[in-house]
Amino acid sequence: MTPTWTTLRPAVETSVERVGRQLWLPLTSVVVVYLIDRVMDGARSRVAIGLLDEPGHLVTAALVLLAAVGGRRLAAAPVFTVAALAGAVLIDIDHIPLYAGVPHIADHGSRPYSHSLTTVLILLVLWLVTGRRWSVLAGAATGVGLHLFRDVASGPGVMLYWPVSTDEVRIPHAWYLALLLVIAVVATVRAVIAVRGRRADEGINVPT
Repeated sequence: MTPTWTTLRPAVETSVERVGRQLWLPLTSVVVVYLIDRVMDGARSRVAIGLLDEPGHLVTAALVLLAAVGGRRLAAAPVFTVAALAGAVLIDIDHIPLYAGVPHIADHGSRPYSHSLTTVLILLVLWLVTGRRWSVLAGAATGVGLHLFRDVASGPGVMLYWPVSTDEVRIPHAWYLALLLVIAVVATVRAVIAVRGRRADEGINVPT
């Protein structure tokens, strides 16, 4: 663990736990994603689409993580949390060689082969091989998986099961937004519970 991370870790833990208690955040996040995607529909350049899409991936990943485990647990595992959020965005680095014309990394008109569950599996195997000590690998695997969750609802979809199958998996964008809305409701419930728990810890009377 580097000295820089040792210094930053307490601030990251505090910030993540605080985010998990923001009642307004989950549903607002769905609105943000919806607006991002509406603007993306009118974008024409790859740069513009990329600059819009990455915040959409980041918000989607954060929302799913908050709904799945809540801010307190995410704060207790800051390496995993940061790696998951980073993985949800950085997997798109594989588009650079694609746009540069590097051959054999994707089918024509498709996303790179690395946009598949194979990448998630490789990261999980590495995590297991290292004795599950490197939570950064588990976080990265989670982040890539959450990235794919958004990608199956946009563009050509993804070759989710490559190399077993080169069929592109795609779901309607409306389904993605509907799922995100359900996830936001769950995250909001977790936030309410977190706020009540915080007030109880501080000895503040909470109305029932």
